Amino acid sequence: MGALDGFYSTWNKARETFGVGTPTDGSQYNGSSSQLLNMKSSIESASKHDGWQGKGAEAYAAANKEHAAVYQKLADLDKKISNEVTNASEVVMNGRNKLDNAKSWVDSAVQALPPTNAQDRERKLIPIANEGINRVNTIVSTANTDMNTIAGRITGLKGEWDTLTGNQKFGPGSEKADHNGDGKPDGDEKKPNGKEDGQALADQAKLGSALRDPAVLDRVAKNLPQSPLLEEELQALADGKEVDSVPKETLDYYHDFFKAAGKDGLLMLDRHLESQEASGNGEAGSQRDRLANGLTVTSNENIVDRNPDGSIASRGGYDQLPSDLREMLETRRSDPTYPGWDTLGPTDAKNHHVADVVQFSELMGESNPGYQPGSRLGTEMYLKSADMVGNSLGGWGMTDTPPESYERAASSLAEVAGRNDEASYRIWSGTGEGLPDGYNREETVRTLIGHDWSESGSEGNGAATLLDWITDGSNLPADNEMGERARQAFIEIPHMLAPSDTDPVWAEQRDAFARNPAIATEMSQVLAANVDALVAPGAYQGGFLETRIDETGHPQLNADDTSRLLELGGYSEQGRSTLAVAAETLRLRELGDAMSSHSGDLKDVMADSAAGSFAGSVDKAITDAVNHQNDVLKNDLEYNNPADELYRVKSIGAQVAGALTDEFVDWFPGSKALESMTGGSDAGEFAEFAMGKTDFDAGGFVENSIKDWMGMPEYQDIAVPDADLLRAASTVHAQQSVLQAAFAAGQLPSDLIVDGRPVNVESIGASSTTYERIQQFMRERGLGLYVTDFGQSYASSFNVK
Repeated sequence: MGALDGFYSTWNKARETFGVGTPTDGSQYNGSSSQLLNMKSSIESASKHDGWQGKGAEAYAAANKEHAAVYQKLADLDKKISNEVTNASEVVMNGRNKLDNAKSWVDSAVQALPPTNAQDRERKLIPIANEGINRVNTIVSTANTDMNTIAGRITGLKGEWDTLTGNQKFGPGSEKADHNGDGKPDGDEKKPNGKEDGQALADQAKLGSALRDPAVLDRVAKNLPQSPLLEEELQALADGKEVDSVPKETLDYYHDFFKAAGKDGLLMLDRHLESQEASGNGEAGSQRDRLANGLTVTSNENIVDRNPDGSIASRGGYDQLPSDLREMLETRRSDPTYPGWDTLGPTDAKNHHVADVVQFSELMGESNPGYQPGSRLGTEMYLKSADMVGNSLGGWGMTDTPPESYERAASSLAEVAGRNDEASYRIWSGTGEGLPDGYNREETVRTLIGHDWSESGSEGNGAATLLDWITDGSNLPADNEMGERARQAFIEIPHMLAPSDTDPVWAEQRDAFARNPAIATEMSQVLAANVDALVAPGAYQGGFLETRIDETGHPQLNADDTSRLLELGGYSEQGRSTLAVAAETLRLRELGDAMSSHSGDLKDVMADSAAGSFAGSVDKAITDAVNHQNDVLKNDLEYNNPADELYRVKSIGAQVAGALTDEFVDWFPGSKALESMTGGSDAGEFAEFAMGKTDFDAGGFVENSIKDWMGMPEYQDIAVPDADLLRAASTVHAQQSVLQAAFAAGQLPSDLIVDGRPVNVESIGASSTTYERIQQFMRERGLGLYVTDFGQSYASSFNVK
């Protein structure tokens, strides 16, 4: 079976699970809802007559009002059920559409492969097929999660319906039936009670571990509501919007449950479920997810319950969590005592505290992707993480908790906290609820980003979230509040992490970025999303003079700040690739814009190009980063055991030339550096992508492909290419970019197209007629000087003498 056979087999099986035909939506329920409201109106119209007085009349009026209210609630439930059925039909339709898109992506990537022999073609198909299968698996997994969520909601609505219909008395002979055969009248079955379940855990937590009853813990775990949020609701929360569709029954259960269970009951249940999951109990793992998801939902200020008139009846928040859990998060290493100090003694109190923090971090890490903590909880988790690693020598003193578990807990707290952009903003800006008096934002940000996270095994993923929100928000519209915040934060990055070449902060952060690939990658993505803030055509080809928000509301960094931040982005292979793509995209967009608007001589149009200078700046930054990283990591390896798994993912032994802007050498199987960015397409297709003419999904494929090659067992020196070769290659590849842009614009002469793509300049001898034809085309379009200027700008920015 070939690589593509595996993909299409997986795709076909997935497509079958989504069925055929138009799925039934909730419109079938609309009629019954209207009928229920009509019945309510009829009952209200039969209220007591003005001439009827006395206790009998009052009792009738009360019963009539109660009866009418039941029909109103039944109508509301009917609408909710209708909405859930519609949600289910949309999950099916969305799944089908996404599967079709995944198949189209694979087909396009396959069609873009150049002609080659069968063995080489199969080798090139493998990463494409793998990415396609990954997409299919994600689509199916997301649909399953959403369907389970909908099923849980409908179960909750059914419980509310049974309660209403079961408890309503309609006169003699209206005894309730027992349709489910459990021996109890319908509506009398005991529903899960959050307060009772929480209290049961609290009572068990007070017992010694040998006296606890596992059956009680198992019973409570089974009562935990299904994870209540759909994909669209998770997206709404990510966008900072309120979500009011979580069933009230679910919200009430979690609220009462967490308050009654307290920290000890909650963490005891999590430890029990963790043990059960480790023993092969898959249901325990699912229950643990629901427990963690419930914490995020309960803490989130944007999850609300509304009154019938639309006003907010209740809102999630940090204050909805157990008080002793909040105390745990707010305890600092500098505090004179720890919770339990008086009863347990100093040593045991510290041990218990650290163990609880680690357990809580593990639990929060079990929450499903997209479930974000509330803003205040996220802020507290960031602060706790920074306190744990700030000036820490192996952990809190140390305690019975292993150092690697302690580090992993600190990283997990920051990583989950970073799902909430508002929390990230508060930590970065020093403004907002939950920050202590005297909060020092520089100290906190530099502590988290400047820590060596290698012992946690995370590569700095948690700390990287302090930059991630800037990447996402910096290109939001001018009137978007988070966009304004992100652009302001963007111009503050130099102050926070790279104030000047002589500032000790710069030296500390360089070393930290060299050890934390995830943070370096995130820095590269921030910069790649804001290339227009780094250089501009004309007077600012070499960079801006001032770091500021300009008069139009756009950010810009001065050339000195840009240079240091580009280096920070170059401390990971993925970061280097991201910067390389940003430089190449700028070059191709300049050429594409010029060719799209001018059919003749482009000499004057391209005179203001910033691409050459920027490409040189990127390559210099990458080379500086690699040289410094070699020094830093060699020192680490001499001091630490290189076989230690926690240091395994320091860096990878790829060639810098493979990710440099002007070196098109193989750097992962079956692809070129630029080809990898376009989901398997060639450089010509990348030109079209860069010019905005195609819509390849460049992000996921390259990210997954790079990560496949970041698992080397030990660090290897990364070979830095010779500067003279880089200078010589810059003009060759500038010409290649011209041909690619002309090809994408439909303006490349047919004699410069071979096998449906531009000729390869590097493979042509300087004495050949094809090479002379290329130079003739350059002269005809007035681009000879552009190529020369590009090489000179590149060499100048790269400091090549």
